[in-house]
Amino acid sequence: MHKGKHGNQRIATGFTLIEMLIAMVIGLALAAGVIKIYVDNTQTERIQKARARMQENGRFALNFLTQEIRMAGYPGCLCDIESSQYENTLEDSPPTFQPVIGIQGWEAAGTAPGEMYNSVNNVAVTSTDGGGWIATAGTVLDSTMAMPGTDIIKIWSAADGSASIDFVASGELVQLQGISFYIGKRGNVATNPSALFRRESNATAVYAAQELIEGVESMQILYGLNLDNDYKKTVGAYVSANLVENWASVVSVRVSLLIQSVEDSLVASPQPYTFNGVVYDGSAGNGSLPADRRLRRVFTSTITLRNRAMGR
Repeated sequence: MHKGKHGNQRIATGFTLIEMLIAMVIGLALAAGVIKIYVDNTQTERIQKARARMQENGRFALNFLTQEIRMAGYPGCLCDIESSQYENTLEDSPPTFQPVIGIQGWEAAGTAPGEMYNSVNNVAVTSTDGGGWIATAGTVLDSTMAMPGTDIIKIWSAADGSASIDFVASGELVQLQGISFYIGKRGNVATNPSALFRRESNATAVYAAQELIEGVESMQILYGLNLDNDYKKTVGAYVSANLVENWASVVSVRVSLLIQSVEDSLVASPQPYTFNGVVYDGSAGNGSLPADRRLRRVFTSTITLRNRAMGR
């Protein structure tokens, strides 16, 4: 306000157009800053949650596999399956009922250490009858819908629960079962995330698979062989399933899992990673850079077979 020409009369004036434009620009800049901070914090929270979930999934998957694999060949008493004598008196038991082997594995074709594999995202599962998995030493694979390029393992041991046998001193009656682990997709739908599956079988049936953990993109397995059959049961070499000539010589198993975030678009650009001896970054001689913007992490564990590594 200022004094006019007529005495003490005051004339009211407002902001100029330039002042209003400056104020609007400042306000918009402040609003944009607040929005950016909110978006950044939200994205950071999404990434943290995804990393925490991947950590949980990876640890749970390895823990589950460890508990099952280390009991391979355990028939429920103080002996092992391979050295026990048993007779299958059931008619028409499936050819996949091979408990005397104790542990079995099938190598996905073209996925030996150092060989590249293709991403399983938006890829359909395929039947194991199609020859994509290599069997050795007379092992027979259950017909299963699994992800191509991922290994399969089967553990034979005593099922939970047993019954005593009155006419045999300290006798015990148990049911032998096989438990297979493989990578599949819920409902066999290509667009669903890949997951670790568990499937039970016995002398009379192969049961429906159970989805354990989603986000498991690939499982690669090596088998530790006791080559010289020494009493210490030491490992002479780790090989893929297609190179195992005698499954009774397997005393440990090395499992590598590639875990991916179930949610996509977490990062600004595709993230390179290393898995099974191959770098996936799109460089010459390396594997392709991922086509998505997921996070990935590798979990590896070496598991001793209790019923073989302790010696006999």
